[in-house]
Parts: sequence; C-alpha cells; structure tokens
Amino acid sequence: MSVKLQINSLQALERLIGGDSELEFEIRQSVVENFAKKHLTTIANSELIRTADAAVKNHIRSTFFDTVKSGNGWGSSEQIVFKKEYLDKLKDSLTYQAKQTLTKVVDDAIEEYKTKEKIDAALDTATNYIVNTLTESNLTARLNRMVDAKLKERLGL
Repeated sequence: MSVKLQINSLQALERLIGGDSELEFEIRQSVVENFAKKHLTTIANSELIRTADAAVKNHIRSTFFDTVKSGNGWGSSEQIVFKKEYLDKLKDSLTYQAKQTLTKVVDDAIEEYKTKEKIDAALDTATNYIVNTLTESNLTARLNRMVDAKLKERLGL
C-alpha cells in the first residue's frame, strides 16, 4: 500500500517541511528518482542510444585499429591491431618518457656521486689535519709548552 501526497502550492509544502533540511533532501531525491524512472529510462533504452553507441564504437575502431588477416584457406583468422601511425606515436611517446626517466636517474646518480666525492674529500682533509696535529712530535711540543706554562704559573714567573 502506498500513499500519494499531492501538494499544489509552495506555501503548503514549506509548512509541511517546516525547515527540516533532511526531509527536504528526501523529497528532492524522490522527485529526481521519479523523473528519472519516467523519462530517462526510456531514453537510455531507446534506439537512439544504441545507434550512437554503435557509431562511436565504429568510429573508434576505424580511426585507431586495423583488421589483419593471417593464414590462408581454412585456418585463416582475423586479428585487430593498432594502426601503424598510432602505434608509432605510442612507441615514440613511451620512448621519450623512458629517456626522460633514465636521464633523471642518471643525473641523480651523478649528483649523488659528486656529493660523495665532496664528503670524501672533506673527510680526507679533516683526517689529514687530525693526523698532522696529533703526531708524536706535535703532541710532545704541545705538552712541553703546557707543562712550561703551568710551571711558570706555579713559580710565579
């Protein structure tokens, strides 16, 4: 059993809804669904849609694809393949993208290598400085200076 409510004025509808936005949304949704059932379903199932669908498919097939027959006699078959011009464009595009990606990878590797070389050079410089600073003769000289300074300080000289 279904109830059919008919409201013939906007004021009556507004009084019925009473500012309830959820109810308003449900009413709008119901109106759209009923409109779609009555009008759009028949359009979607119409011959016009089927004709347009077939025309689009045929256009795509004739523009981008070729039918190639292989074999002869009883064992022949047809195969649908991309047209050479579009396949060449696709290959060119993929080749270009692959080259761009490979170039970036190589550039990144070179930059990483250069950075590593700079770090290695800085470490070598620091190591050489430390080794040269901490040689036995340098350490002995520094210790002697420090001991002399302390002795002079204690002796009051």
